[in-house]
Amino acid sequence: MNQHGKPPLGTRVAIRIAPDGKARNITLAPETTDAALATCIKGVFRDAAFPQGKDHDLEVTLN
Repeated sequence: MNQHGKPPLGTRVAIRIAPDGKARNITLAPETTDAALATCIKGVFRDAAFPQGKDHDLEVTLN
């Protein structure tokens, strides 16, 4: 994340995780996050492996 700077204080990432353990949907709040930074953050969570099972939601506060 250092390449694109730091996310605004209180930035939250909401992730909907599919049964196969992959991120199905990723959103950031606030929406005013820099586009390059938002793409980078989403890419990190998109590449992550989560536990398999039912659909579930996860929210992460970055700072």
